Amino acid sequence: MLSRQLRSYNPFPTISEWSLRLSSVINMERGKFPHVLQPKFFELCEQLVIQLTPTLEPFVPALIRHQWRRICVRVRIEEECVSCETEKWEEGGGELADQYFIWTLSLNEQVC
Repeated sequence: MLSRQLRSYNPFPTISEWSLRLSSVINMERGKFPHVLQPKFFELCEQLVIQLTPTLEPFVPALIRHQWRRICVRVRIEEECVSCETEKWEEGGGELADQYFIWTLSLNEQVC
C-alpha cells in the first residue's frame, strides 16, 4: 500500500480566525493506481481544498454554532470522470441539514 499524508492550511478570506485544513491519509491498492498518476491525484486533492474554502465560508457561522468541526469529502477518480461525496451535516437539527443542502448545490457548481 502506498500512502501519503496531505496537510494544507487555507484561511477563510473574511473569517480570519477560522481556516480549512486538509488533513488526510490516502491509501491505494497496489496495481490499482498507476505510479505516474499519483502526483496528479495528490495535486488534485490539494487544489480541491482551495476550491472548497469559498464554498464553505458562508456556512462557517452555522457550523461553529453547532460545533461542527469536520468536513469530509470523498473524491473518486475513474478513467473518464472525477466525482465527490460529502458527509452530511446531520447534527444540529434542521438548520444544518438545510445549510448542507445549499452547500452541496454550491459545491457541485464550483468543484464537481
